[in-house]
Amino acid sequence: PASVRQRRAALAARGLPWRETYTKHARIELGAGLSQPVPLGLDIVLDGAVPVEGGALGFRVLRQGRPLPQFAVELVHAGSGRGVWLQTDDAGRARVRVPLHGDWLLRGTDLRAHAQQPDTWESDFVTLAFGVPAAPRLL
Repeated sequence: PASVRQRRAALAARGLPWRETYTKHARIELGAGLSQPVPLGLDIVLDGAVPVEGGALGFRVLRQGRPLPQFAVELVHAGSGRGVWLQTDDAGRARVRVPLHGDWLLRGTDLRAHAQQPDTWESDFVTLAFGVPAAPRLL
């Protein structure tokens, strides 16, 4: 976001080093069922089952259990490194077509000014790993 870039430029102009405290939040979806929120500070929850390749994947991002609007998330394919950036809507939701089967990762970072330490950053990094099955092939 522009506010992060502006704050970083102001800190750099003052000659201050980058200082950050971060928390990692990770989830792995092993089954085909509907995922449920867990008590993570930042979470990505699927809106439905993982689709087969070519299908649409819906998800929502939650911070402290509440939707996180306008949040940047990258969808990355493990085998090819192919990725696409998405942004959640005002309800913290996004949808994307998953073009390849295999292992995928949704990831994002919520970076902000530290609440108690001046001139310091704090962030929450979130990942959701899941597998997408191959679409049925016609003979």
